[in-house]
Amino acid sequence: MYELTVHGTPPGGEAEDAARRGLRRIGAPQGTHVMFSDRFVAEVRRQTGNPGYGSDRGAGVVAAKTINRPQEGSLIIVNSSETGGLDAADVERLLAHEGGHALLHERGEHVTKKHHELVDYEWQWIMLCLGGLAIEEYRIEAALQAIGYSPSATADGNEHLEDSLVHLNAEVIWSLIDPDDTSPATMAHRVMKAQDVFTKLLAYMAPYAGHDDAADPATLTPAGARHWRDYVGPLWQERLKVYQRIPDVRTCVPDEDYAAVLMDGYALEMKQLHRIGFEPKGTDERQEFWRVATDARCTERHEAAAHDARS
Repeated sequence: MYELTVHGTPPGGEAEDAARRGLRRIGAPQGTHVMFSDRFVAEVRRQTGNPGYGSDRGAGVVAAKTINRPQEGSLIIVNSSETGGLDAADVERLLAHEGGHALLHERGEHVTKKHHELVDYEWQWIMLCLGGLAIEEYRIEAALQAIGYSPSATADGNEHLEDSLVHLNAEVIWSLIDPDDTSPATMAHRVMKAQDVFTKLLAYMAPYAGHDDAADPATLTPAGARHWRDYVGPLWQERLKVYQRIPDVRTCVPDEDYAAVLMDGYALEMKQLHRIGFEPKGTDERQEFWRVATDARCTERHEAAAHDARS
C-alpha cells in the first residue's frame, strides 16, 4: 500500500492514481509514502534537517525528492508548484523514477557514510558521492527505459541539454572571475556542484542514447556543440561503457560488487572534473584545487559565455 498525503493544493484523483501506478510499475516498496507539497523546499529542509537545501538545479528545478527513512519507509516529496501542470502520464513517470530511489534505499544500494572507507581524503569522498549519485540516476532511468517509458523532460530533445551546457560553462567561468570571492574552497564548491548537476543529466540521457526522441549531442546547435566538445567529448562514450556494465534498478547488486561500482563511478567523475578543467589534490590537512585548463582554453570559454549571454 502506498500512502499519499497533500500539504496545500490537492493534485486531483487522476494525479494520485497516476502516482500509485508509477510506484507499482517500478516495484517501489510497500509503505513508500508520497507527499504533495506547495512548500517543497521548506518541507525537504524540515524532513532532512538541512537548512541549506534548495530546489534549483542548474537549468532546471527539482520536481520531487526521495528521502531515506530506514524505520518508516522512504518519503517522496513532490514539488506541487512545479508539477501542478503535469498530465497523468508525466506524474506516473515522475513517481516511477522516485520509486526507484525508494527501492535502492530499501536494499541499501545507495551511497552512505559506510562507503567513506573506500577512499582516503574528503575531496575523494565528494567525488565518490558524485559518481555514486549519478549511477543511481542511471540505474533508475535504465529500468524506466526497459519497461517502456520515454525519456524524462530533461533528456527529451536537446533544449535542456543546450541550456545545461550554457549553465555549466557560465558556472565554471564565474568560479574563476567572481570578484567577491576568489578563495580556492569556494571555487572547488562551485565547480563540483556544477559537475554534480551536469553528470546527473548525463546519467538521465545515457539509457536513451541513440533513441529518436532523446537528446542527441550530434544535433546540438553550433554553440551547444562547442560546449559539448569542450566539456564532454570522447568521455561520453566512456561514460556509456561504464554505465552499461551496471544492472538497472530492478536487479540487486550484492554488497561485494557495489563497492567496485562506486569506484568505477569515482574514476569516471575524476576524469570528468579534469575535462572541466580542475584537479583536486592533497590531504585533509592540506586540500588543494588546481586549475588544469589552460589560459587559452579559459579565454575561449569566457568568450563563449559572453556570446551565450547576448544570444
